[in-house]
Amino acid sequence: MHILQTKLKLEAEEKDRLEFLNRAQTYKNEKIIEDNLSDNAKAKIEICNVVINKPNKRYENIFLKLILGAEIQQTSVLNDPKDLVWNQMFELYIKIKFSKVNNSRENLYFEICLYDQIKKKEELIGKVKFPLEKLESQDEFEIDIGIPDDYKADEYLATIKTKLQFIRSYYKYYQVLATKSENLKKELESSLNDYQKLYHNLNGIDLLIKNHLDSFLN
Repeated sequence: MHILQTKLKLEAEEKDRLEFLNRAQTYKNEKIIEDNLSDNAKAKIEICNVVINKPNKRYENIFLKLILGAEIQQTSVLNDPKDLVWNQMFELYIKIKFSKVNNSRENLYFEICLYDQIKKKEELIGKVKFPLEKLESQDEFEIDIGIPDDYKADEYLATIKTKLQFIRSYYKYYQVLATKSENLKKELESSLNDYQKLYHNLNGIDLLIKNHLDSFLN
Protein backbone atom coordinates (compact mmCIF):
# COMPACT_ATOMS: atom_id res chain seq x y z
CA MET A 1 0.00 0.00 0.00
CA HIS A 2 2.82 2.42 0.95
CA ILE A 3 4.66 1.61 -2.28
CA LEU A 4 1.62 2.39 -4.44
CA GLN A 5 0.86 5.64 -2.57
CA THR A 6 4.47 6.78 -2.84
CA LYS A 7 4.55 6.03 -6.58
CA LEU A 8 1.39 8.09 -7.07
CA LYS A 9 2.90 10.98 -5.08
CA LEU A 10 6.05 10.76 -7.19
CA GLU A 11 4.04 11.00 -10.41
CA ALA A 12 2.10 14.01 -9.09
CA GLU A 13 5.28 15.74 -7.89
CA GLU A 14 7.01 15.23 -11.23
CA LYS A 15 3.98 16.71 -12.96
CA ASP A 16 4.12 19.76 -10.66
CA ARG A 17 7.90 20.15 -11.18
CA LEU A 18 7.53 20.19 -14.96
CA GLU A 19 4.65 22.66 -14.69
CA PHE A 20 6.76 25.03 -12.54
CA LEU A 21 9.64 24.79 -15.03
CA ASN A 22 7.30 25.54 -17.93
CA ARG A 23 5.88 28.55 -16.12
CA ALA A 24 9.38 29.79 -15.31
CA GLN A 25 10.22 29.61 -19.00
CA THR A 26 7.29 31.88 -19.86
CA TYR A 27 8.95 34.56 -17.69
CA LYS A 28 12.57 33.95 -18.78
CA ASN A 29 12.63 37.31 -20.58
CA GLU A 30 11.32 39.12 -17.53
CA LYS A 31 13.17 42.38 -16.91
CA ILE A 32 14.69 43.07 -13.51
CA ILE A 33 14.49 46.84 -13.24
CA GLU A 34 16.07 47.51 -9.85
CA ASP A 35 16.15 46.25 -6.26
CA ASN A 36 15.37 42.72 -7.54
CA LEU A 37 11.99 43.97 -8.74
CA SER A 38 10.84 42.79 -12.15
CA ASP A 39 8.40 44.44 -14.50
CA ASN A 40 5.86 41.82 -13.30
CA ALA A 41 6.26 42.57 -9.59
CA LYS A 42 3.02 42.66 -7.64
CA ALA A 43 1.45 42.12 -4.24
CA LYS A 44 -1.22 39.46 -3.85
CA ILE A 45 -3.57 40.07 -0.94
CA GLU A 46 -6.44 38.07 0.42
CA ILE A 47 -8.58 40.03 2.87
CA CYS A 48 -10.09 37.37 5.10
CA ASN A 49 -11.89 39.42 7.70
CA VAL A 50 -11.63 42.47 9.93
CA VAL A 51 -12.30 42.54 13.64
CA ILE A 52 -13.31 45.95 15.00
CA ASN A 53 -12.53 46.01 18.70
CA LYS A 54 -15.28 48.43 19.70
CA PRO A 55 -17.99 48.37 17.03
CA ASN A 56 -20.84 50.87 17.28
CA LYS A 57 -23.95 51.79 15.32
CA ARG A 58 -22.00 54.35 13.29
CA TYR A 59 -19.99 51.59 11.71
CA GLU A 60 -22.29 50.72 8.85
CA ASN A 61 -21.52 50.44 5.15
CA ILE A 62 -17.92 49.50 5.93
CA PHE A 63 -15.29 48.71 3.32
CA LEU A 64 -11.54 48.31 3.20
CA LYS A 65 -9.23 50.16 0.82
CA LEU A 66 -5.89 48.80 -0.34
CA ILE A 67 -3.39 51.33 -1.67
CA LEU A 68 -0.07 50.52 -3.31
CA GLY A 69 1.63 53.46 -4.96
CA ALA A 70 -0.89 54.99 -7.33
CA GLU A 71 -3.10 51.90 -7.45
CA ILE A 72 -6.21 51.71 -5.26
CA GLN A 73 -8.63 48.81 -4.85
CA GLN A 74 -11.37 48.19 -2.33
CA THR A 75 -13.51 45.43 -0.90
CA SER A 76 -17.25 45.18 -1.18
CA VAL A 77 -19.34 47.10 1.36
CA LEU A 78 -20.63 45.28 4.46
CA ASN A 79 -23.22 46.53 6.93
CA ASP A 80 -22.65 44.49 10.09
CA PRO A 81 -19.54 45.71 11.98
CA LYS A 82 -19.57 42.49 14.02
CA ASP A 83 -19.40 40.28 10.97
CA LEU A 84 -16.84 41.74 8.57
CA VAL A 85 -15.89 38.65 6.56
CA TRP A 86 -14.74 39.28 3.00
CA ASN A 87 -12.41 36.49 1.81
CA GLN A 88 -11.67 38.60 -1.26
CA MET A 89 -8.51 38.37 -3.39
CA PHE A 90 -6.65 41.40 -4.78
CA GLU A 91 -3.59 41.88 -6.96
CA LEU A 92 -1.79 45.22 -7.02
CA TYR A 93 1.17 45.77 -9.32
CA ILE A 94 4.30 47.58 -8.25
CA LYS A 95 4.77 50.66 -10.38
CA ILE A 96 8.53 50.60 -11.00
CA LYS A 97 8.56 54.19 -12.26
CA PHE A 98 6.56 55.41 -9.29
CA SER A 99 8.45 57.84 -7.05
CA LYS A 100 10.53 55.99 -4.48
CA VAL A 101 10.37 58.65 -1.78
CA ASN A 102 10.62 56.80 1.56
CA ASN A 103 10.24 53.52 -0.36
CA SER A 104 6.61 54.55 -0.98
CA ARG A 105 6.06 52.29 -3.95
CA GLU A 106 6.58 49.20 -1.73
CA ASN A 107 4.39 50.34 1.13
CA LEU A 108 0.95 48.77 1.20
CA TYR A 109 -1.68 50.90 2.95
CA PHE A 110 -4.88 49.58 4.48
CA GLU A 111 -7.72 51.99 5.19
CA ILE A 112 -10.99 51.12 6.91
CA CYS A 113 -13.74 53.41 5.67
CA LEU A 114 -17.47 53.82 5.98
CA TYR A 115 -19.92 55.44 3.63
CA ASP A 116 -22.05 58.09 5.30
CA GLN A 117 -25.53 57.80 3.79
CA ILE A 118 -26.60 61.22 5.04
CA LYS A 119 -23.53 63.17 3.94
CA LYS A 120 -23.21 61.00 0.81
CA LYS A 121 -19.48 60.62 1.20
CA GLU A 122 -16.95 58.17 2.58
CA GLU A 123 -15.27 58.66 5.94
CA LEU A 124 -11.93 57.25 7.05
CA ILE A 125 -12.10 55.24 10.31
CA GLY A 126 -8.45 54.22 10.54
CA LYS A 127 -5.42 53.31 8.47
CA VAL A 128 -2.07 51.52 8.70
CA LYS A 129 1.05 51.11 6.57
CA PHE A 130 2.58 47.71 5.87
CA PRO A 131 6.07 47.68 4.25
CA LEU A 132 6.20 44.81 1.76
CA GLU A 133 9.92 44.45 2.44
CA LYS A 134 8.90 42.66 5.67
CA LEU A 135 8.01 39.68 3.48
CA GLU A 136 11.52 38.28 3.08
CA SER A 137 10.56 35.46 0.71
CA GLN A 138 8.01 35.17 -2.08
CA ASP A 139 5.92 32.69 -0.08
CA GLU A 140 2.40 33.44 1.15
CA PHE A 141 2.15 34.58 4.77
CA GLU A 142 -0.85 34.76 7.08
CA ILE A 143 -0.56 38.09 8.88
CA ASP A 144 -2.72 39.97 11.36
CA ILE A 145 -2.34 43.71 10.83
CA GLY A 146 -3.42 46.03 13.61
CA ILE A 147 -4.85 49.46 12.85
CA PRO A 148 -3.87 51.81 15.68
CA ASP A 149 -6.42 53.93 17.49
CA ASP A 150 -5.57 57.60 16.87
CA TYR A 151 -6.98 58.53 20.27
CA LYS A 152 -5.36 55.76 22.33
CA ALA A 153 -1.77 55.09 21.33
CA ASP A 154 -1.54 51.74 23.14
CA GLU A 155 -4.71 50.27 21.62
CA TYR A 156 -5.83 48.99 18.23
CA LEU A 157 -8.99 50.15 16.57
CA ALA A 158 -9.22 47.00 14.48
CA THR A 159 -7.31 43.95 13.28
CA ILE A 160 -7.15 42.91 9.63
CA LYS A 161 -6.64 39.20 9.05
CA THR A 162 -4.86 38.76 5.73
CA LYS A 163 -2.83 36.46 3.52
CA LEU A 164 -0.02 38.37 1.84
CA GLN A 165 2.39 37.47 -0.92
CA PHE A 166 4.91 39.77 -2.57
CA ILE A 167 6.05 38.47 -5.97
CA ARG A 168 9.22 40.33 -6.92
CA SER A 169 10.02 38.09 -9.90
CA TYR A 170 7.81 35.37 -11.35
CA TYR A 171 10.79 33.73 -13.05
CA LYS A 172 12.61 33.31 -9.72
CA TYR A 173 9.35 32.38 -7.99
CA TYR A 174 8.68 29.41 -10.26
CA GLN A 175 12.34 28.40 -10.24
CA VAL A 176 12.21 28.15 -6.45
CA LEU A 177 9.02 26.10 -6.62
CA ALA A 178 10.62 23.76 -9.17
CA THR A 179 13.66 23.31 -6.89
CA LYS A 180 11.44 22.56 -3.89
CA SER A 181 9.50 20.08 -5.98
CA GLU A 182 12.74 18.41 -7.13
CA ASN A 183 13.90 18.06 -3.50
CA LEU A 184 10.57 16.56 -2.47
CA LYS A 185 10.76 14.18 -5.41
CA LYS A 186 14.18 12.96 -4.20
CA GLU A 187 12.77 12.39 -0.71
CA LEU A 188 9.89 10.37 -2.16
CA GLU A 189 12.30 8.33 -4.30
CA SER A 190 14.36 7.57 -1.18
CA SER A 191 11.22 6.53 0.72
CA LEU A 192 10.11 4.34 -2.18
CA ASN A 193 13.50 2.64 -2.22
CA ASP A 194 13.24 1.96 1.54
CA TYR A 195 9.71 0.56 1.19
CA GLN A 196 10.79 -1.71 -1.66
CA LYS A 197 13.78 -3.02 0.34
CA LEU A 198 11.54 -3.65 3.34
CA TYR A 199 8.98 -5.43 1.15
CA HIS A 200 11.74 -7.59 -0.38
CA ASN A 201 13.15 -8.46 3.06
CA LEU A 202 9.71 -9.36 4.42
CA ASN A 203 9.07 -11.59 1.44
CA GLY A 204 12.43 -13.27 2.08
CA ILE A 205 11.50 -13.86 5.72
CA ASP A 206 8.11 -15.30 4.68
CA LEU A 207 9.84 -17.66 2.24
CA LEU A 208 12.34 -18.75 4.90
CA ILE A 209 9.54 -19.49 7.38
CA LYS A 210 7.63 -21.40 4.72
CA ASN A 211 10.69 -23.54 3.90
CA HIS A 212 11.23 -24.34 7.60
CA LEU A 213 7.59 -25.37 7.96
CA ASP A 214 7.78 -27.59 4.88
CA SER A 215 10.94 -29.21 6.20
CA PHE A 216 9.39 -29.77 9.64
CA LEU A 217 6.17 -31.25 8.23
CA ASN A 218 8.03 -33.56 5.90
